[in-house]
Amino acid sequence: MVVAWDVDAFSRSLGGHAPATLRAYTCDVCAFTTWAERGGVTAPADVDRLVLRRYLAFLSTRRYARTSVARKAAALRSYFAWLYRRGTIVADPAYLGSSTGASSPPCSTRPSGSCAAWDEQAASISRLL
Repeated sequence: MVVAWDVDAFSRSLGGHAPATLRAYTCDVCAFTTWAERGGVTAPADVDRLVLRRYLAFLSTRRYARTSVARKAAALRSYFAWLYRRGTIVADPAYLGSSTGASSPPCSTRPSGSCAAWDEQAASISRLL
């Protein structure tokens, strides 16, 4: 794992959680960092709300259960809040109260199908963030 993501330190910070939660959150964050790096995102500071939305959309194409996607979103919220508290990032892209997130992509960049269907899916995924 790339040191820039500091997943090991995040994992250690979860000491008060159940062992299963600790493993799941650590695996979820590692999976996200692997996905992000494949897409050219090399550090937490490069992640914005749109990257997180794209990741959750990617998960939905992999047929994960809704509860699994919700847990992965919770792990990422926890991870980015931790990074923000440490001062590693200047803004938390997963913060629920943020109004600075990117809007939905234009129809031309959406998967094939109706725009209304994509808007519904994106809205559903956004609520998980």
